Amino acid sequence: MPERTRFMIVILALVLIGAALPGCSMFKAQTRPNLTPFATHIIAMSEDIQYGFSEEPVVWLNRYKNDPDLAPLLKEYQTAVNVTRRILRGIVAYSIEVVTLAQSRATGAERAKALSNYLNELMGPAFNIEDVDLHITQAAFDSIVVDMRGQNSLVDGLNSAQPVADEIARLVGEHIAQTELLLYQLNAAITAAIDREHAPQLRFAEIISHTHTQALHSLELILRGAGGDGSALEELWETDPVLLRGFKRGKPLTADQEQVLVERALVRFERIDAVRQSVAEELESYKEEVLELHRLTMEAQKAVRRARVTALAWAQAHRKLASGVTDPAKIDMMGITTKLLGGVL
Repeated sequence: MPERTRFMIVILALVLIGAALPGCSMFKAQTRPNLTPFATHIIAMSEDIQYGFSEEPVVWLNRYKNDPDLAPLLKEYQTAVNVTRRILRGIVAYSIEVVTLAQSRATGAERAKALSNYLNELMGPAFNIEDVDLHITQAAFDSIVVDMRGQNSLVDGLNSAQPVADEIARLVGEHIAQTELLLYQLNAAITAAIDREHAPQLRFAEIISHTHTQALHSLELILRGAGGDGSALEELWETDPVLLRGFKRGKPLTADQEQVLVERALVRFERIDAVRQSVAEELESYKEEVLELHRLTMEAQKAVRRARVTALAWAQAHRKLASGVTDPAKIDMMGITTKLLGGVL
């Protein structure tokens, strides 16, 4: 959500709150809760989640977007993300409608009826979407809407709508679990694709690493042999005879021979380092791709976790409002959750 849009929505909510007459009741007579925290925090949290699911700059992984082996999984994951976005937008829209009605000059019965109409318009189409597995039947939902229309106050209308709020929170939790599984599968699939793409370089790097380890061991044997360890020199003949070309097996090394072996070992290290440097340059794109995949995965994981907690906190805040709680400190579950998420995630 662009910064200007977010600002205008928050301003709209504040204007609606400020526009109410001093003696106007919002829920029941003599009840005037401050819904500013409820409105602003749900907008801010949902906006953070939208950002986490947004199209982050992708530089190194672009080559895999059209990979035929990844395309089906990418499409399935994107569909799951889009469903989550739609649910979040619905939560924000409904919350703003609650604030709008609470600040209106309509009677309690008119507010309850207006909220029922809005909920029906917002939620009704969901029963025709195949990807949405609702545990509330169409008949049960229609009954809830009818019950809301018969209430005499907005708070009673909210109370009638609570089963729908709870179902939305449950739906988000279930859907997020599926999205997390898809994210795990997608991460594994892209990791495998990266490894396949760079297989020759990775194999070459593995060989160089093994050669370097062997060279270190040979140098160790040379130094041990120079110290009088005959078994070390014999082991060197077994493991690295190339290094001993021109020498005769079974004879102790002279000081000059020791120096020759050490120089040969050092030259070998120089050559290994030169090759390693060239391979390191070729593997730079591999490292960047792995790091970018890790970054995108971490951001997506944070977004799905925020979505789950946001839905739960919203349902709890809705329940408090529906029960008639008017103390801002008690209904501001979104503010408390925002602080927790900021510290933990």
